[in-house]
Amino acid sequence: MTRWTREIGDMKPSLVPYGECQSESSRTGLVAGVTGGFLGGYISNVLFKLPRNNSILAGVVTGSLVGWLFANQAMKECMKRNHLSDKPTMPQSTPTTLEDVLSSGDEKSSPK
Repeated sequence: MTRWTREIGDMKPSLVPYGECQSESSRTGLVAGVTGGFLGGYISNVLFKLPRNNSILAGVVTGSLVGWLFANQAMKECMKRNHLSDKPTMPQSTPTTLEDVLSSGDEKSSPK
């Protein structure tokens, strides 16, 4: 962990698993993307006999798509493994709409 992630983890301990999942999925996506890009470029050059520039383009596009797909799937699996939802939820005490803000301000200011 870096200094920044430690500080964030100290302030919001619930965000630590999200950061770990993000790091894991980034590594997985990078490795898969580089491998997929290399293979896509190589296959397009050798098997399909495309020109060099087209093979490079095919490798870049293939690597980008494969990297994104693997990273996305790794993130979902990590979130499931850590029993986290796909999207972090806001705490219930945080007002989400203008009506919530106005009604919470009335409750605090009104005497009981």
